[in-house]
Amino acid sequence: MSLTDEQIKEAVREGYTRAVESRSSCCSSADAERVKQVAGLGYATEELENLPAAAVESSFGCGNPLAFTGVEKGDVVLDIGSGAGIDCLIAAEKVGPEGKVIGLDMTPAMIERARVNAREAGADNVEFRMGEADDMPVESDSVDWVISNCVINLAPDKGKVFREVARILKPGGRVSISDIVLGDDLPQEVVSNVDALVGCVAGAIKEGEYLEAMQQAGLVDVEVTERMVYGEKEIEGFLGECCQPDVEDGEGESSCCGSGKGEARDASGCCGSSGDAESSCCGSEKDEASGCCGSDGSGKSPEISAECIAQVAGKVWSARITGKKS
Repeated sequence: MSLTDEQIKEAVREGYTRAVESRSSCCSSADAERVKQVAGLGYATEELENLPAAAVESSFGCGNPLAFTGVEKGDVVLDIGSGAGIDCLIAAEKVGPEGKVIGLDMTPAMIERARVNAREAGADNVEFRMGEADDMPVESDSVDWVISNCVINLAPDKGKVFREVARILKPGGRVSISDIVLGDDLPQEVVSNVDALVGCVAGAIKEGEYLEAMQQAGLVDVEVTERMVYGEKEIEGFLGECCQPDVEDGEGESSCCGSGKGEARDASGCCGSSGDAESSCCGSEKDEASGCCGSDGSGKSPEISAECIAQVAGKVWSARITGKKS
């Protein structure tokens, strides 16, 4: 996969637009099975049950960056890649009316969904801003906490993201991130697959490199406080559910285009509404050099073999990473 930074960002936008649109909910509370699935990432069931259904249904994280943090009343919290707002709404309760939460996302559909969820939750202390992680529309030295949930792995230039984090944090401000990292290099079959990129695997870097990038940006006391290592089933989920490790729904595979069976994925082209290059996840035009969504130039991202998934299992994990600005 040879994509420019902008092509990568566009693939991510389109993938998560489809994901959030496929997860719309008209119910007053999230499905019990979905609550159980998200709770398995480290959330308390009771806090999920108090959130708008759409915020839980449209959660695509790999952990709970707010678990065991010291977020206090009156703090200012920024969430990088806030999605439909699940972590922002939880943070809003922690900081109280005297505090503030800023959700940052580069996908218009996510911002729209998050704003609706915040209104439903009555969270007046939450603001959602359109913007990119490597160029945040946030004042310097203005934030007490930066959190992020399975997003920075998607950024083409992670070092730039962490320099932005250091810029916006107040002196002594803290970082709490849940993200996907690697223990070893990935097979080329995965690295070159756009579904695997949008699924938070292909763009991930080794844990040591991740921590080093944070330190080089000027963050200190950087450490991993928890790891969740993924097996084959979880890897399959990431490749089909956009940063959501549990794939089984009792009816077949899920895909980044929605929750249909694998056959629906093939029929829809997954990365586009019809599988052609014009509607692919790489944008409005196919990149001939890279084959756009797949190395074969079809506009689709080819299925990753079971053998390859077995090779990846145990080499990919979710890490909770903390640090602070000196």
